[in-house]
Amino acid sequence: RGPSDTIRSAYAHNHYLQLAAEGGLLSLAEFGWLLAATARAWSTTLRSGDPWLSRVSTGLWCSVVGFLTIGLLESALYSSHTNLGFWMWIGVLHGLANRPLTGKAT
Repeated sequence: RGPSDTIRSAYAHNHYLQLAAEGGLLSLAEFGWLLAATARAWSTTLRSGDPWLSRVSTGLWCSVVGFLTIGLLESALYSSHTNLGFWMWIGVLHGLANRPLTGKAT
């Protein structure tokens, strides 16, 4: 940015850079831990043997991965208009992974 440039960016245009800039490396590490825990939750649903659960959880996981991939070029993690889906996808994945096994879903 040149000294005469009057445009000021509000964020880093990257989830991970923005998270590190605002919360520090500890926040970035905590976010990485959350993503690893979510990947384990997805893996748990795949091992359940329930085809419906596997398909639904795979769709949710693909949504999370898509959001995180877009985050390499845009920081929507702090936008209230777009991050609601991300947090809901993660919450549902964890909920599905921790549900009691009562047999196949109907």
